[in-house]
Amino acid sequence: MISIANYSHSIKSVDINSLPQALQEGHQFFIEAESVYDQDESIKETIDIYLQKLNEYLGAKESNVKADSEPKEAKSKSSFPPKAKNEANSAKAKIKAPLKSRAPGKKAAPKSKPAEPVSKSQPKLVASQSKDVLFIKRFINMHNKVKSRHQINLFIKALQKAIVGREIRKTSKHAGHIKEIQKKLCDQHNKMSDGDSVKIAINEQWLNELVAAAGGEKVYKSVQLIKRYIGLQGEMLITRIESLLKAVQAALSKKEITCSDPYYDKIKTIQKNLEIAKEGGKVKIEKAELNGLEGILNACGCSANLSGLEDYDLPPLTTDGKVKKKPDKDLDIFDSMDQLNSQPSDNSFRLKGDLGKMLGELERFELAITLEGDQGGGKTRFSYQLANAFAEIGLQVAVFSLEIGRRSDLIRRMREAYIVEVNRKNVFITDKLPEGLETIYKASKAFDVVIIDSWNKLNVHSSEFDKFRKSFPNTIFIVIFQRTTQGTIRGGTAPLYDSGINIEVVKADEEFSNNYAVATKNRYGETGKKFNISSQKLIGEYAEQE
Repeated sequence: MISIANYSHSIKSVDINSLPQALQEGHQFFIEAESVYDQDESIKETIDIYLQKLNEYLGAKESNVKADSEPKEAKSKSSFPPKAKNEANSAKAKIKAPLKSRAPGKKAAPKSKPAEPVSKSQPKLVASQSKDVLFIKRFINMHNKVKSRHQINLFIKALQKAIVGREIRKTSKHAGHIKEIQKKLCDQHNKMSDGDSVKIAINEQWLNELVAAAGGEKVYKSVQLIKRYIGLQGEMLITRIESLLKAVQAALSKKEITCSDPYYDKIKTIQKNLEIAKEGGKVKIEKAELNGLEGILNACGCSANLSGLEDYDLPPLTTDGKVKKKPDKDLDIFDSMDQLNSQPSDNSFRLKGDLGKMLGELERFELAITLEGDQGGGKTRFSYQLANAFAEIGLQVAVFSLEIGRRSDLIRRMREAYIVEVNRKNVFITDKLPEGLETIYKASKAFDVVIIDSWNKLNVHSSEFDKFRKSFPNTIFIVIFQRTTQGTIRGGTAPLYDSGINIEVVKADEEFSNNYAVATKNRYGETGKKFNISSQKLIGEYAEQE
């Protein structure tokens, strides 16, 4: 199966020119957008759909579709079965333009009609998207995914906050969809108990309408590239610099960015800076330039007739109605406490069972868990239990088994013992680092959780640990550290201080059944709770607590 982690290697065996046009365009989009996969939700969604359709196409069996239904694919050994063909066209529409819904029972358009959407449905270019569109996109992204009652509750609260704050109004363009989304999620939430999860499924007709609505506004290509450029501040990795430079050059050559674009001059300056950085330097953005670029991203730039947006970015007022004086530029790193989000983060979640009780309410933001402890205590086994717990809530887990080869029977036995069969499709394992540390970086873009067993096998400085957290804030890292014979951490203790949770695995005696894990540091919950690795249950005074 082709994934974002193995794409560059696996795609070499595929004849791109023989793919349907939609998948060829998907390939080109992947090349341009891979570097920001984990930074932009809409790009992540589009790439995921493309990979899904690509795998379905490559794995599809020969069908009885007539040769003249795909004249350009006549030489191909196999062609789309009806379902795969329709889904590929949907992927193409997702990449190029919004989907159009079709009335129930209405037959497909005759073959003589062009496949491309008509020009009058082209999305409206804006500098940033209205709140109703953003919530519709978030709802679409929940389709066919398992969500807990807590996650649904967070979405509802965030949506209601936007409504109360008049960021979404009754007069908003997509108010009808927003009202329906709110009603359905509230109904589903009220049917569930704490700890329950449900798979969100949106019926096809409504999904098409939502996708069309979400595609009604399209952020300027220049704004997308500016966002990527800011993310490269201080970056020295040539592959990322070259990737963005190619994307800028392609956008200019294809006239996706022209002189009429409001940020054309900024893009030309960015192009020049990237060309300089490509020659061995690093991306350096001066403070004045950075402030200007961030101002572009922070400003709405939408026309005034988009309801609900006119209240954005109003300056804060004092009690006498005067505009508050802003801090000096040297102090603009600060935010007033009354401007921080008053609602729980959408990134908050809790693992199921006793592991959830042990670790508490986690947040998917720069979350790293370090495991250290006695030799033979069960660090690897416990990491497999964590992999199962994260896979159980729908996250995809990559395991770098650098201590034990993946073909070892030990791996099979631990899989059978600790990873439930239904969760195995979400857990992937390798014992190789073909590109060294760069392999870890690529996996961090592609997976939700990355487990490294053990850090010492990477042969890198411990400072790299914190770079992982900062570079991939949405990726959860679980890293095993080995101890020296003196009982200290090999390579230094800095990662234990940088991590949000440090878990010590204790070898209680010669009986493995008595070994346990205990959090000696936990920013998200209590420390001291003991978790028996053999029974996978809390023990001692916490065993009976809910």
